[in-house]
Amino acid sequence: MPQGNVRRRLRRTVDFPPLLALCLAAALLPTGASAQVGGVGAARGDGAGPPDTFTGVSIKVLSSNAPPGGTMQFLVTLTEPKPIIITSAALSVDSAVLDPLMGVALYGPGGSISDAAGAAVANGGAITVRATSPSATFGTDAGVPIVALTIGVRPDAAVGADSKLALDPAASFWIDPFGQPYPQQIKNGNFEVGGTVSITDVFPGGGVVPAGTPVTIRGIGFQPGAIVELDGIVVATTTVVDDTEIDVTLAVDADLYGRRVRVRNPDLSRASYFAYLRAIWIERSDRPLLASTDPIFSPQKFTGAFVSQTAGANQFLALAMQNPAASPANVTVELRSIAAGLIATTTRAMPPRTRIVREVSELFGQGLPADGYLLVRSDSPIQILGLLGDDAAGTVDPVIAALAFP
Repeated sequence: MPQGNVRRRLRRTVDFPPLLALCLAAALLPTGASAQVGGVGAARGDGAGPPDTFTGVSIKVLSSNAPPGGTMQFLVTLTEPKPIIITSAALSVDSAVLDPLMGVALYGPGGSISDAAGAAVANGGAITVRATSPSATFGTDAGVPIVALTIGVRPDAAVGADSKLALDPAASFWIDPFGQPYPQQIKNGNFEVGGTVSITDVFPGGGVVPAGTPVTIRGIGFQPGAIVELDGIVVATTTVVDDTEIDVTLAVDADLYGRRVRVRNPDLSRASYFAYLRAIWIERSDRPLLASTDPIFSPQKFTGAFVSQTAGANQFLALAMQNPAASPANVTVELRSIAAGLIATTTRAMPPRTRIVREVSELFGQGLPADGYLLVRSDSPIQILGLLGDDAAGTVDPVIAALAFP
């Protein structure tokens, strides 16, 4: 496909976010792009001058350690900021050492105002994260990881056992705002079973937490007198409940999304964790592909939004919703078509900090018409994300909710 066509089609996905389907990204790449995407920077071979400056994405997977029964975060970072509009990252871990995926977050500049959203499909130790940032600000802050996967360490894992934390450049791509694939430099990491302390979760890890409201840090190996540090936030009080829980209160109102949380014990053992909300499932799809998918919500919230995407052969559209607030939300979802108008309606009561993922036919008993779309309304702000699944390809792509009529 000519590169001009690639740029035009990708620009349309930015202008009309609900039409974004990342499974099209591979088809949009110019001829020969697969070699470029998987390539790395190289020194000039003609001896005529200094090494060429690498202009692609330089990616580093951070090494880490955690004890048996603890939790680790698979952190993907950029060594230099690069604006990214679309990505598909193929990651892998050793499932003999690590448990199944617990959750995924995408971090962009501005923390809680980031628009990066995605979907992670886990198949054993192989995890594919597909993401998009309509503003192309994803990747422009090298001070935080761009991807954080939370994974449990098997309780029976032997101390000293290790797992490669790998990103496969041949099966991954990163698209710039002009529709061009970045060349890649990849430095993979390693996980080693060891240490005595680990952070499993920070709750709530997203949404504004008022000053004085308890924040719970869960994990293992906490000691009396442990100190908690939150990047950029003053901690007012710290209470070590036991070796698995620490409760803190904040001195100011703050959103913890994307903040690094550190626990340091008196014996100098320590652990860190990048916070995000791992909300409780109240409804999860019965479709096998969706059941193995973790929706990655951006922090942005809506009281009303449209979700629309034409589903091709073997494809289906699903709706993911998350209530990040400390109060319940009452949600109405309408199935509509441009020609017929309102077709069906369903409602959901979402308790605080809960999430739902359902395919359209699971919500309404029928699929999405060719000219169909979903209208979501809530009496309090929630996070909304469409998911375009492809059973034949085994992929799930994010479909960004939009305020504009499809």
